[in-house]
Amino acid sequence: MHKLFLIFICVVNVKYGNCQQFNLLNKKKSSITLEFTIDTNQVKQFLNNEKTVDFSKKFYCLNQLNKPILPIFNYTFQLSDSTLRYNIQNSEKTKFKINAIRIGEKSKKRGISSSSISTKFDLINLSDPFVYRNFIGQNLQIIPFQFDSLNNELICFNKIQIHIQFEKELNISYDFSIETPTLPLSKKDHFYSFKNFERKLKSINPTKAELLIIHNKSNENNAIILANWKNQKGIKTNFLKIENNLNPDEIKTKIIDFYSLTPNLKYIVILGNQNEIPAYSYGIIDGDNYYSDSYFGQLTNDFFPELFVGRITGTTNEIKSSINKSIYYEKNNFEGEWMNKSIGIASNEGIGEGDNGEADWQHLRNIKTKLTEFGYSDVFEFYDGDHGGSDSPGSPNKSDVIKALNDGVSLLNYTGHGDDNLMLTSQLSSSDVLNLNNNNKNPFVVSVACDNGKFTNDQGTIAESFLKCKDSLNYTGSIAFCGSSILMDWAPPMLTQDEIINSITSKDTLNTVSSVGELFYESQIKMLNKYNSLGNGVMQTWILFGDPSIDLKTKIPENLDISYEYNNLKNELIVTSRHDKVMLGLSKNNQYIESFLLNKGENTIFIDPNNDSLLLTFTKPNYKTFQDTLLKTKTSSNSSTTLLNNIQIYPNPIDFSNSELTIDGVDQCLEIKLIDLLGKELNIETIKKEFGKIIIKSENLKSGMYLLKIFDNKNQGFVKRIIVK
Repeated sequence: MHKLFLIFICVVNVKYGNCQQFNLLNKKKSSITLEFTIDTNQVKQFLNNEKTVDFSKKFYCLNQLNKPILPIFNYTFQLSDSTLRYNIQNSEKTKFKINAIRIGEKSKKRGISSSSISTKFDLINLSDPFVYRNFIGQNLQIIPFQFDSLNNELICFNKIQIHIQFEKELNISYDFSIETPTLPLSKKDHFYSFKNFERKLKSINPTKAELLIIHNKSNENNAIILANWKNQKGIKTNFLKIENNLNPDEIKTKIIDFYSLTPNLKYIVILGNQNEIPAYSYGIIDGDNYYSDSYFGQLTNDFFPELFVGRITGTTNEIKSSINKSIYYEKNNFEGEWMNKSIGIASNEGIGEGDNGEADWQHLRNIKTKLTEFGYSDVFEFYDGDHGGSDSPGSPNKSDVIKALNDGVSLLNYTGHGDDNLMLTSQLSSSDVLNLNNNNKNPFVVSVACDNGKFTNDQGTIAESFLKCKDSLNYTGSIAFCGSSILMDWAPPMLTQDEIINSITSKDTLNTVSSVGELFYESQIKMLNKYNSLGNGVMQTWILFGDPSIDLKTKIPENLDISYEYNNLKNELIVTSRHDKVMLGLSKNNQYIESFLLNKGENTIFIDPNNDSLLLTFTKPNYKTFQDTLLKTKTSSNSSTTLLNNIQIYPNPIDFSNSELTIDGVDQCLEIKLIDLLGKELNIETIKKEFGKIIIKSENLKSGMYLLKIFDNKNQGFVKRIIVK
């Protein structure tokens, strides 16, 4: 089993300056004492501007039915060896006279009909321990404000001393510090850590991440199709064949056993319907059956996933088309502007009730701002109501939404009410989706709505419709879809949606999140850290439809600027890249051999001399995929370099419509091949051939990068990159 380490972390979500502080007063082997303080001057300044106090304007609050809306502060701690207990040692409070305070109306659900939930909170709440891979933590929640309705007074506990007791002593000296851990949390998050020794969150090298395909007999060939591409790309892929109608607990036991032997396992994709590979049910809660696929990735007794799970449903042929669509999406090099376009569809509801107090349309307008600043050329606004901007008055016209989808977008965000086969705002239905004509322009859909992913009813859902294709020749619909299997809570999933966008638009190139599984589940983890137990249902029942390991396209792909040569005597592949973090997958006959993360500059890779005819697959998010069969040359240690240095190719870049390509410096050249980035050999015509010089031309080439392979009479050769304008 994997080692687990416990971290208690500080996640503070405040929008009104740094009015609160959390400090260490003392520490012992068996306990520490912390002091939480609030700057009452800042509180007073805020209250003076409020006739009816609405904390949701400035603070993260929880909206409770018929209760005052009060700020809440979340802290998460990292521990190395011990879980926690607490008691309040001392507190000070300040009272403020106010006119009125905003009262929670109802905790809404996002279905066509809704229900309410009431939750009771104390001054301090301590969560059960949670585990994320080998990271273990507990959340401490503080609600330092109380409202005295009889006297119309707001009571602020401006100083709280909290004594935290370890369940067992830390038997060696430990550090207590605030640090930024390697976790999927935003930069503003801080962690309070108790460390016996230096421990880091287990982070899987992206070149070592593995995929597990769970399938039954009818989808065995589909599993092989997907595995062949993933092995080529550099994601080692494994199979778990389900037989004899295993129940979800039995399936999870097999996953846990596999994970214990495969520590680099990161992704799971389930091929099949509910009646073939059943989702887990947490039982009926508030009238809803809590069906969950994330359960299969939660390998400890909490809701934090160790593995990122996706599902592809449908008939055997429909699943095959969905898989081929995802492979085409990753492997082929698209043209056009659709990858930096997006759609936002939102209801007119939720003001003061959504995450950060946003109404649905405000939430998606803020997302539009982020996407536009990131570089999206168009973010279509389809909102209920009249909100100006690019949103037309009244409710959205469904035909306008369909046209935008058919023209092509890379991202669709929906925030509103929903049903199994319907997005209520715009009235977009499953039948509309199945008749889309957005061939090879497939978005990632994030739906914050009820029941859009309720695949367990065996009647079909809009999520499943988006994943299907019109037919085997037209890859329509979406590349992935996040849809709830129940009546969805109102505010928590909005935070997940925000965090997905934050990751997409992040300028932090060192910690780029690119796969839809990472985007979705790491954003869900951030949601759990903010909403604690109120987010459990969202984590349990929000289903990811599609391959979680697929890299999302968010920009028009650029050419990879890569060249390589192979020295047979040294068994070395020397790859020169002008980019950082290029993934190189080595495979043979669709079997995974090895994968590497290339740095900018020269990279030297040892190749097993017994591995001949290796397929090289170069990938990088938002860059064009490039595949080629490894050219092994029979050269001396210096001859390859000499050959390369003697050859001149010009002009490069070239416009073949009015120029010819000259290859100068090759003695007795026997063969020249022009290859596109997918390994397809293209037609070339030799215009002139004389000693040491060859002039060629080619017609009807699109602009982009190509490879020129040159062989001489000594069976020596090399690959040269050329750019066609």
